[in-house]
Amino acid sequence: MKFTCDQSVLSENLALVNRAVPSRATHPVLTCILVSVEASQDAISLTSFDLSLGVNVTFTANVERGGVAAIPAKLLSEIVSKLPKGEVTLEDDEDSIISLTSSSGTYRVRCMNAEEFPRLPEIVDGTQVTLNPTELRSGLQNTLFAAATDEAKQVLNGVHFAISETILEFASTDGHRLAMVTMASEDVTDVSLNVTVPLKALVEVEKILHKTTNPVRISFSEEQLVLTVNEPNQSRKRITTRTLAGAYPNYHVLIPPTFERKIIVDRRLLLSTIERISVYSTKPTDACKCIISTDAQELILSIDAKETGDCKEAIPAQVSGESLEMAFNIKYLLDILRVATLSELEICVNGALTPVVFKPVGDVTTSFLVMPVQLRS
Repeated sequence: MKFTCDQSVLSENLALVNRAVPSRATHPVLTCILVSVEASQDAISLTSFDLSLGVNVTFTANVERGGVAAIPAKLLSEIVSKLPKGEVTLEDDEDSIISLTSSSGTYRVRCMNAEEFPRLPEIVDGTQVTLNPTELRSGLQNTLFAAATDEAKQVLNGVHFAISETILEFASTDGHRLAMVTMASEDVTDVSLNVTVPLKALVEVEKILHKTTNPVRISFSEEQLVLTVNEPNQSRKRITTRTLAGAYPNYHVLIPPTFERKIIVDRRLLLSTIERISVYSTKPTDACKCIISTDAQELILSIDAKETGDCKEAIPAQVSGESLEMAFNIKYLLDILRVATLSELEICVNGALTPVVFKPVGDVTTSFLVMPVQLRS
């Protein structure tokens, strides 16, 4: 095996693949990146796999000899990232040694047995759909934050995808809040899908989507999902992941059909206000008290922290319905306000302890639900 490519190209692709290298591997070869070189196509393939999440990238290079090698991921990535700009040549020999040569010198790395590296799962008889990357990116950006991170919650540790007729839906919940995006899409005609994809895999998918305008092909079965993005010049990025087992909660029933109170507020003003008062928050579970004032047409936000002090701010709002006093987990509010993109936010409320829905004004596709917390006397 011998090929030459630009240092920045190799470093960027290694950084992406390195994200699926396990920190604690069940087998030593999983700490490696599998480098496959196809001489007939001048193509380089890099693969990592933790037995659940797999990442594969393919790009072009100047290939002299084909071959395959399992190279320790951490060492390879660190060496390449620190090499000077310019061409890098990677070559193996008969003693399982890889040599990396650049203008600064030569670095030799001992490899592992490439035959022990497991193959990435493939979906042969599954269903396939091609999505617009902008739609997919929007759905993920507005739902990833609300997925559970507690591994004990299993099926909640991801985003639920549902496709029915021409409707594409994303949803995530950790049991205390819900994020949902529902959009009409011409790309999902005659496709039916209900699958929950792990958060870890989707975080990597979102990073890829930020750098592409090309269609995204998704192949899926009951237990596996493969997402592929074909780029110009024979480049390709592919992520494969297990789906999460179990029935996802019926989140639609959580959203009240009607609301007694509705508040419209400037999102940026609300965000900056809560960021200021959040300096008094000492724990992730700290609550922000919120008084909805109909007479004053404003929201009064405050925190009373015994250890540090207290603070209060009022901001103008369009309030319909009776006044009400309630409280929210301050982190949950910040998460919503940071992912929402439009200038105004509609807050829909019934009671002090019933679900509250936040909707960006002008965006009919996105809703965020948060359960208030009980105020302590």
